[in-house]
Amino acid sequence: MKEEEMMDIADFIHRTLTSREDATAVAKLREEVHAFSRKFPLPF
Repeated sequence: MKEEEMMDIADFIHRTLTSREDATAVAKLREEVHAFSRKFPLPF
């Protein structure tokens, strides 16, 4: 992971905390995080 990805992760955290009461926004965010995490598969 590079600095750009770390900024993405910080954005995910911020958006989650600021929209935790909005189920639609959280569901969309969940999809984005899932797509993002596919770039970094676990080694096992």
